Amino acid sequence: MNREKLRKRSDRLRSSLPASEVWFWDHLKRSGLYDPNDLSNYVFGRFIYDYANFKIGLFLEVDGSIHNLKSVQENDKKKETLILKSGFKFLRISAFCSKDLEQALKHIRALKHPRIIIRRK
Repeated sequence: MNREKLRKRSDRLRSSLPASEVWFWDHLKRSGLYDPNDLSNYVFGRFIYDYANFKIGLFLEVDGSIHNLKSVQENDKKKETLILKSGFKFLRISAFCSKDLEQALKHIRALKHPRIIIRRK
């Protein structure tokens, strides 16, 4: 798929998010972690990612039931490989899994608000 088609598809996805992504974005916003650097359905390479933030170097995928299909899982591996080879961090969470969501939000919080440790000599 060429880049222009990917962008149009990304725009369509952004205007009608699947329930799993609405769930993630709602929790991200309610957690107080949302900021303008958080991008939804972002095109990178030849893929569209559910969440991207270049400032903290993180891409995230929210996996709904479609990700149980073998063809989708193969594509997911390629998406993850591209991000990791590009030097970014990558998280994958299961849709509607509170434990995964909590871990993802902790990870995002740690990246956005690193603790400064001052060591005295």
